[in-house]
Amino acid sequence: KEDKEEAVEEAAEEMIPGLTIPVARVKRMMRNNPDKKKNFSKEAVQCVAAGMELFLADFAKNVYQFTVDKKRKTLAIADVAECVRLVPRFEFLDGPGIIPDVSDRQKKPRVQAAPPPSVAHANDIQRSLAAAQAQAAAEAAAAEAAAQAQAQAQAQAQAQAAGGGEAADAPTQAGEGGAAGGQEGAQ
Repeated sequence: KEDKEEAVEEAAEEMIPGLTIPVARVKRMMRNNPDKKKNFSKEAVQCVAAGMELFLADFAKNVYQFTVDKKRKTLAIADVAECVRLVPRFEFLDGPGIIPDVSDRQKKPRVQAAPPPSVAHANDIQRSLAAAQAQAAAEAAAAEAAAQAQAQAQAQAQAQAAGGGEAADAPTQAGEGGAAGGQEGAQ
């Protein structure tokens, strides 16, 4: 419990009023540098933290200006790369692995993507509508052919009934033969 309290007090001491960068992290970064010695005074760490804060504020302001010049509201990696490339005081950041090359991303051929769901859905609807229209046209043609066959069968039945002969067999023969004959004529 006392160790935690000491760690909290130590962290509070390391925070400098007005700085947002944690001093402990700056100290850790300074210790990871193989060219320098491992022990640093508290004042040196605070000066480096303040310098980092000023540098980041200036860099962010310049990158933001590139974004505003392009009339956009969101910072992009292209804005950072352009700032590093065009502003002389940031050219030390231009190197392999520091800022990714965004020109490679733009030159890659894009794979043809599937159409958006709304377009695919519209195409499905159009295909379904065309199929329904074709089916309705086929059904209408079949119904018209059946109506013509029935009309021919009735006409033959009336003609045979008026002729007087085999009245009982005439409707069945006319119905069977007339329907077949009507379909052949329609085709």
